[in-house]
Amino acid sequence: MSLLTCILGCLFMIEAIGGGAVENVDETKDSKDAWRTITHMGKDEYLLMLRSSEYDGRLGSVANYVYMRLCEYNYSTQTAMIRFMHKDSSSAFLVGLTQRATVPRSPKNETSIIRFSNADSCNQGTDNSIAEYKVLYSNYESCFVLNLLSTEEKRCELWVKEGFEVQFENEFHKQSTDVENGQVDDEADPVRTTGGLGHCVRTYCEKCGHLQYKIYKKEMCSLSSIMKETNTAVTR
Repeated sequence: MSLLTCILGCLFMIEAIGGGAVENVDETKDSKDAWRTITHMGKDEYLLMLRSSEYDGRLGSVANYVYMRLCEYNYSTQTAMIRFMHKDSSSAFLVGLTQRATVPRSPKNETSIIRFSNADSCNQGTDNSIAEYKVLYSNYESCFVLNLLSTEEKRCELWVKEGFEVQFENEFHKQSTDVENGQVDDEADPVRTTGGLGHCVRTYCEKCGHLQYKIYKKEMCSLSSIMKETNTAVTR
């Protein structure tokens, strides 16, 4: 085996361990850019993995399977349309809700605040409530952590790109084990806890880990493709 092959193999392993990290991410500054977080979602779906409360005020139910998808965005107004889908216990189908996400401009054109408001045409003019969320951390590739600002207690959400569920489960288990054993020092595993999924999990656990409702359920998500196909067939 050549030296070049060995080097490339090692680099691949390091990137895999990082859990979808983006290069040159400043953990203390750039990792909280709200508009960059939204636009980097691309066409991927993001699953809600952890939530601080069992009841989801945005969706108006105790949803046990939730994902969001970026539909469109406008750079000039820094506004995006985001489609939320969730499984409601009262329905056999996925329930949808479209919200407008607006990032207020700041002097440096960078802010960590996202304002969500209802965008469904049937409710326009009747529901003008706005919910402000703060980006606690985003790696702009596979995960981000949001905090609802309208409540006194911490109300957080941890979102992970579809396809990274297994990595999340591994990181969540490792973080929980580290906390139980009193091992919370980044120096123990800097590659895992910096930039990738590990940092998202760690941020959530540190900022609002005392309130954890695990929204992601493997058995429920395994039915997601079937439910999506059913929804598509019904709405045609």
